[in-house]
Amino acid sequence: MLSSTAEDMEIEFQLALPGTDDREKEREIEKETTQVSMTRLKLAQREVASLFQLGGEGGQNLSMGEMLHLLCHSCSTFTIGVVPHPPLVQTGKRAACRSFTTPASIPHSASWTGNAPVRRLFPLWAAADQFFPFTILTPLPSVDFSEEHSWWLSDLGGRLQIYGILAVAARCFRSHPPVYKKDTRIFVWNCALHSASDVVFDWCAQSHIGGGGEEGRTVSLEMGRKVTVAVCTLNQWALDFDGNLQRILQSIQEAKEAGASFRSGPELEICGYNCEEYVYESDILAGLCCHSFGYSCEDHFYESDTLLHCWEVLLEILISPICKDMLVDVGMPVMHRNVTYNCRVVFLNRKLLLIRPKLRLCDDGNYRETRWMSAWTKERTLEEYYLPRMISTYTGQSLVPFGDAVIATKDTCIGYEICEELWNPLSAHVPMSLDGVELIVNGTGSYMELRKAYTVVDLIKSATMKCGGCYMFSNLRGCDGQRVYFNGCSSIALNGGILNRSQQFALQEVEVVVATIDLEDIRTYRNMIRSRTLAAASSPSYPRVTIDFALSCDGDMKLPSYEPIEWNYHSPEQEIALGPACWLWDYLRRSGQGGFFLPLSGGVDSSSVASIVFSMCHLVVNSVQKGDSQVLSDVRKIVCDPDYVPRDPQELCNRLLTTCYMGSENSSVETRSRAGALAKQIGSYHTNICIDVAVSAVLGIFTSISGLVPKFASRGGSARESLALQNIQARLRMVLAYLFAQLMLWVRNRSGGLLVLGSSNVDEALRGYMTKYDCSSADINPIGGISKTDLKSFLGYARTRFNLPILLEIVSAPPTAELEPLSGGKLTQTDEEDMGMTYVELNEFGRLRKKNMCGPYSMFCKLIHTWQGHCTPEQVAEKVKHFFRCYAINRHKMTVLTPSYHAETYSPDDNRFDHRPFLYNVKWAWQFRAIDDQLQRLTAGGDDGQGKKVSTGRAVSGPVASNSQGLPPGQGSSRSSIPGVLTKVLNTDSNKGVVVSETEDTYTRQHHFLYVCGKDTLGESSDPRTLVHIS
Repeated sequence: MLSSTAEDMEIEFQLALPGTDDREKEREIEKETTQVSMTRLKLAQREVASLFQLGGEGGQNLSMGEMLHLLCHSCSTFTIGVVPHPPLVQTGKRAACRSFTTPASIPHSASWTGNAPVRRLFPLWAAADQFFPFTILTPLPSVDFSEEHSWWLSDLGGRLQIYGILAVAARCFRSHPPVYKKDTRIFVWNCALHSASDVVFDWCAQSHIGGGGEEGRTVSLEMGRKVTVAVCTLNQWALDFDGNLQRILQSIQEAKEAGASFRSGPELEICGYNCEEYVYESDILAGLCCHSFGYSCEDHFYESDTLLHCWEVLLEILISPICKDMLVDVGMPVMHRNVTYNCRVVFLNRKLLLIRPKLRLCDDGNYRETRWMSAWTKERTLEEYYLPRMISTYTGQSLVPFGDAVIATKDTCIGYEICEELWNPLSAHVPMSLDGVELIVNGTGSYMELRKAYTVVDLIKSATMKCGGCYMFSNLRGCDGQRVYFNGCSSIALNGGILNRSQQFALQEVEVVVATIDLEDIRTYRNMIRSRTLAAASSPSYPRVTIDFALSCDGDMKLPSYEPIEWNYHSPEQEIALGPACWLWDYLRRSGQGGFFLPLSGGVDSSSVASIVFSMCHLVVNSVQKGDSQVLSDVRKIVCDPDYVPRDPQELCNRLLTTCYMGSENSSVETRSRAGALAKQIGSYHTNICIDVAVSAVLGIFTSISGLVPKFASRGGSARESLALQNIQARLRMVLAYLFAQLMLWVRNRSGGLLVLGSSNVDEALRGYMTKYDCSSADINPIGGISKTDLKSFLGYARTRFNLPILLEIVSAPPTAELEPLSGGKLTQTDEEDMGMTYVELNEFGRLRKKNMCGPYSMFCKLIHTWQGHCTPEQVAEKVKHFFRCYAINRHKMTVLTPSYHAETYSPDDNRFDHRPFLYNVKWAWQFRAIDDQLQRLTAGGDDGQGKKVSTGRAVSGPVASNSQGLPPGQGSSRSSIPGVLTKVLNTDSNKGVVVSETEDTYTRQHHFLYVCGKDTLGESSDPRTLVHIS
């Protein structure tokens, strides 16, 4: 605008910025401003005509473009002022800032300069004739006046700066009235320019008005375009509303200190991700604050308390001064019209802006979201949500938009996805990006699985590469009360590249990641994808919630944009070293116990658990040395020493881990030596005990009642006796483990107790190769979701990473339970021989059963090709049947499986991940017949299914099909047809018609069972009908 005097300007520029709902006032201001603008235009024409000595009608009829052209081209140098000014103190609002590129049809001036990636800036004077004077303030870029043109200043009497920003434009222009900063000579404009292609460019202009000096020499145009945003990784705990609140507020504070104007966090962060039944409690909904609460709440989502407390926490966040002048969204459950939704709640300066419910729910893996929540199915639809009175009292709002909408700020547009929506084929980020949404925000609760970290990274990079834009991904991290470990990796991506990320594994409870992006990078990237722009032209629009706020700030010229980084993934061995260690730390510090107790046998499994605890000690010491006060506070509480400072992993391990070698007459010197060496190298508090006395005492009770003394098979006893003797050793070790866990801290003059650690791996659980209620029964098991193969690889990594040379010897030793008597001091029992399959084969069976959802027949069809190099079809059939028999017989053990760290996709954990029966018909009659039929076709045709000739042999038949009688492996012969699996007929009672037989697990720690047959002798027609489990 032009003004003849500074006084006129001051009065005029004190007009307030109109609110979004004050349209009438805005129209009045526009009408008044238009009249003033026309008057000022005449003044400008006369001044310019006088300056350039244009007389008569020529000066009075100058167009705006001509005036600007004369003014600009009379100067030798032109520069663009791209450094935004500070926020307006009077209004507390940020000025909207955008830039634009030069249309090809507009001529360029070599003296104009731009800021990458803006290619060439629009010379406004060349396009000014396209518009009629109306209400817009069209800023003129800064003009540096050299000394040779200093006569301008004197001739214009200090008014040249006024001409620098002229009142021009047309009906397609809109603008806020300028604001005059009190006690300064600065005028500020907020303007929006609609180009011929209807693309809106927002401008922020700041002009120094004065009669001389440095202020009087320049006119500056400031254009904001850079946005700093923050994503948060939080270690939340289900239903810990106090702790969750503090971590959320801390993340907001750290985001603000990092310069972010927008903060987003993980899914259901207010109440925790695992509330279970409590989701039905309305109190929890009321207690959620500003992020999604964890699914560890699970059925707590049913409780009204959960909903209530969520709202209470949200209120605490709303009224916190930390959140002032920052756009914040949080995750929490919200009940709308008697339906509970998983929502993002968006607020700014104590005003709720939008409640956005989740559109796609997840029900696979460990998730059971539809058990507690409902999906919002009304796409691009808003409804009114009536706020609780506790919220309305502080916000002054009674209603807030609820539904599928986006947030429109002055400078950009923000849309939301929640967790599963990124994975879903109908991801919301695609239509939102076509509708001009530039920031896509996703709060999630994604848990760790081995070798899966790349999955979410690829999804985010693919989404932004295909659609353009910025993707903000926030995830939980840690154990919030369940078997899973949320694996962090919060990240910010732009146009297919990752700009910044958080750690996948860490003890840090709050980690905030920020990135500064140039909004013009998004617009340029999208505009270059021509197929996308054509699709966007016909894309339906989302409802927009418009707010009078800008994420960009003034003065962003010197603010560097973040460049893409390379994402370095952990190896599986590193994931095992870090993930379970962090999970153990969270469990320990939140359980209130004083450490861990581990029966250390010197084998791969227990050594892996010990090494993971040692890795945890390394993480704790490193965190304390880096100044993490929360970790230091936690470790002091655990060891009951307020002045303790851990300085060495071995010394800390001695305080936190008690190990015990529970030997017997069947234990070898080698395993005892290996266990002692490992305990010494990691620094654990180690003891050696002999359980023979306890075993003899228990057997003495049995002998006193029965008058019989059971013997091992190698000493003339039956298989049943041998199995009972093995199981009593295993179960006594569990009893002793809990005894020592309760009393060892008492022995060491410390209060509290110890958590008992289990050490069975996922393969043994799948196969059932464990004794029910033996040392596999514990408080928690950090390796229960990890395969034997991966554990061996991990020990190889730990040997060098933690300097534990004994691990090489442990990995090289054959796995054994050491429950049978030694022969000449040497082992007579190995795990793989007992199981009748190798750990590598078990791994393959597990993946096909769970990940590929194969039944017996499908598994056989796949494995005849996978194993064709080393197994005939007959051998494949026998192995598959053997596996499924063992799996069915031992499935009941999964119902009492120790809570284990979830890491493997084929985990048989019955609790929630692998929902299957625990009582099976072990004959699998129909399924095994299908295998036999297919096998007969293959052998009769003389090929292996791929056209290759194979040697024909006996077609395996019968319900179990490992021998001619149609009985389980070993019945009818002294040894199974599967190498390494020893079975034996124990007794035939011709009067009762009962055949008592061991399974292939005769010399293991497993259950045995009775086959009740219809014949009094074991013959070709024998048909097993009933299976009875015996503990």
